[in-house]
This record gives sequence, structure tokens and C-alpha cells, in this order.
Amino acid sequence: MEEEDLAILQAKMQAMGLDASNRYDQISRMAKVLPPTAVKPNDSWDFVMKVGGEDFSGTAALLGYTDYDGKDVAVLQMSASVSLDVADALDDMDDFSKGVMESAGIKIKDGVMNGLMYWDMEYNFARWICMTSMTTMEMEDPMDTSISIQIPTTDALFMYATVYE
Repeated sequence: MEEEDLAILQAKMQAMGLDASNRYDQISRMAKVLPPTAVKPNDSWDFVMKVGGEDFSGTAALLGYTDYDGKDVAVLQMSASVSLDVADALDDMDDFSKGVMESAGIKIKDGVMNGLMYWDMEYNFARWICMTSMTTMEMEDPMDTSISIQIPTTDALFMYATVYE
């Protein structure tokens, strides 16, 4: 792969929120999965959240509670559909990335996200997350812009945090 092609691919990955710098934002926004009112084990609720131009719309449920690293945490299960709002994704990009994103016509088709999260109720943050997103990305072929290509992707996010007192 030529250096110019690699730069374009890296810009596209950043535009899609697939680089490491966007992971912190994704993790911190997980609070939007929390229920709007008090719930008990086995209750479920709908949620909507936006992460880096991706729209998530789904259902979460409180499975119960467990001990994690010496703390009582809520165990939440999540399931959502995933779509890409190109206009929102463009807002956070530099000019080069915007140009790549606009010219490639990137779309997400058939996106789904499933995951588990341990929520620390004392400190109000996610202590552990295991999330998988499966999408089909559709875009112009960078080598032949007269055709579109579909790229099935699986993105796994594992995160854990410890409180030092």
C-alpha cells in the first residue's frame, strides 16, 4: 500500500471514530445508557446515545449487582442498532478528514451493538465494559471511485478501571 493510500485509510479510520483517541469519548458517554429513573433487577429501558457521529438506539436492562474490585456495582446489559450521522461526524473533524469522509460517501448499514457494563454507583462511572459492534461500512472504493465496496467490521471494546483511594 502506498504512503498516500495509507494516509487516506488512517483519516477514514479517525473519521469513523475507530482510532484510540476517540475511545475515551466513547467510554465516558456510556453514562447515557443509564436508566432515567430508579430501576430494580430485570427492569429494562430504552436509550439513545451519540458517539462520534454514530447513533445508538436500543434497550438496556439491569441484570443485578455484583462485587467488582471490592465495590458493589450494577450489571447492565445493552443492545442497540447503530447508524452513522455523517453531518455530526463531520463537525469534529479537521479539514482533511472532512474531505476524505465527504468524498468517500461512508455509510453504516446493518449496525448492531451488544454489551455488558459494570457501573460503580458510588463513583458514578463505568468500572468495566465489554462491548461488541458489528457493522457493514459502505463507501467508494479508494482505488476505483466508480464502484462502492462494503466492509463488514467487528469492533470490540474492553475497558476496566480501578479506584485508588
